[in-house]
Amino acid sequence: QGGAEATAFFFAAAAIAGALYFVPYAFTTSLFVEGSHPEASYRRDVRHAIGFSLSLIALGILAAVGLGRWVLGFFGLAYAEAGYEALVILALVSPLLLANYVFATELRVAKRIRPLFAITVVASGTVLLVAYWFLPSWGIAGAAVAFGLGQGVAGPLFAIERRRDGTKAEATRARSEYLQR
Repeated sequence: QGGAEATAFFFAAAAIAGALYFVPYAFTTSLFVEGSHPEASYRRDVRHAIGFSLSLIALGILAAVGLGRWVLGFFGLAYAEAGYEALVILALVSPLLLANYVFATELRVAKRIRPLFAITVVASGTVLLVAYWFLPSWGIAGAAVAFGLGQGVAGPLFAIERRRDGTKAEATRARSEYLQR
């Protein structure tokens, strides 16, 4: 169930889902920039970013489920048949991405790159291992599930890191130190 054809089917599904992933990425990038301003209300900005992102993500998930086969059909009928399940799974992962992007942004504002790097490595390793196990039996849907599980592993690790080192207080302190320079 591997090979060039399966790779092409997955690439098409991932490219479409990637358009949906741009939403939380854009909002959290803006959040990172806003977190660097002296009068910024970081907590309010986080709430707004999450609210706007979730609204657009919900629409994107509905579009992926309702129109996914049709959009994949532009690549060919085989893409619509083989890639739809992976597309839906990848679309359903987008709320996890939003949560992880928010956590990662807090670490970036606090200039805490080591834990961010470590969590990313663990999540990526999870994706690779699970995909290795799932691809033979589940095909490209297994790769999509692996991506979701990798994001699912990252979320609690970010939350643990946030609680362990008080990232909120650290982010506020780092932001104020940065602005005083």
